[in-house]
Amino acid sequence: QGAGVEFNRAPILIARATQEQSIKTFEDEVQKMIRDVELAYWDLYFKFQELYSREAGLEQALATWQKERNSEIYGKSTAADVAQAREQLELFRAQRLVSLNDLLNNERKLRELMGLPPDDDFRIIPKDEPTFARYEPDWQLAVSETMQFKPDLQAARFQIRAAELELSRQRNGLLPDLTVGGSWSLVG
Repeated sequence: QGAGVEFNRAPILIARATQEQSIKTFEDEVQKMIRDVELAYWDLYFKFQELYSREAGLEQALATWQKERNSEIYGKSTAADVAQAREQLELFRAQRLVSLNDLLNNERKLRELMGLPPDDDFRIIPKDEPTFARYEPDWQLAVSETMQFKPDLQAARFQIRAAELELSRQRNGLLPDLTVGGSWSLVG
């Protein structure tokens, strides 16, 4: 019991595996944060596109309402047509406000993820355009790279290694203790 190089090195190897596990856990958290920032960035980009389309629709609805109102003055349109155009205008106005609210919420979320203050009188306006290139993934390669490089899987491997080493130490503790003791003394 307690003999051998492997038994004596096990605490060091367990500590190393635990340290590597914590490093891989940290790498996983960093990758998740980067992914979240990227997703928030593209969500903000698409909210800007949505706001732009809502504003274009609002401009068209305003032009239609003005046209219908002018036509009513000249007797070419009815009050019902003007009311319907006004209703559409108000619907587009409400949709624009909802879209603007969503955009501001997404900007706040991106600021929070990046550690920026919630309000600094500057707007975050995405500059990049998304890539529209066709992508054909190689699933076998993706699976093998995931198994090899994904930090949370690597952390799990280190956790398993530490547990195996601890199991080996526990099994060694079940062996009989063959410690030999001796003493001497002076009598006189």
